[in-house]
Amino acid sequence: MHSSPLFLHVHRIFAKYGFLLTDCATIFCKAIHLVDVMYELNYDMTDLLIQTQTGEIAPPVWDAFLYDVLIKNDYNSAQQFSAAVQSGDEATKQQIANEWYPYTLDALKTHVNSVLDDAAKLTKKANKMDLAKHPRVPVIVAHNQLVSRTFGMTAQLLEQM
Repeated sequence: MHSSPLFLHVHRIFAKYGFLLTDCATIFCKAIHLVDVMYELNYDMTDLLIQTQTGEIAPPVWDAFLYDVLIKNDYNSAQQFSAAVQSGDEATKQQIANEWYPYTLDALKTHVNSVLDDAAKLTKKANKMDLAKHPRVPVIVAHNQLVSRTFGMTAQLLEQM
């Protein structure tokens, strides 16, 4: 696994003290529901990233969503894909990815739109909170805005595909 102590440390600081790095180049793709899939492919949260300036999705994100689709629909292809990821067999990965591309794209679109909806709802709720009781609300709202900007660009890219 590719654990980054700095990555984990930054998130602990945000959770505990409310610091937010607004000039970060990437953010986690928010696919907590794919944690088991990530680990099966030997990825961790530091691999599943989206570029904050462009909305581009890192290849391991595509891999994780594809693998999840395969697990639910074609066990043999899922096993082949996992083996290809583990061994670095790009040809097999690409062949399976091409075959399942529409389904992977749909899963990513659904996820990105869900994150956008959640960020909007949570921001609306946070903006109604009493800052005297909840002093971290501005940082949470700033985080939600970063997520919304980034995932908005991602949604546009996915629609063009």
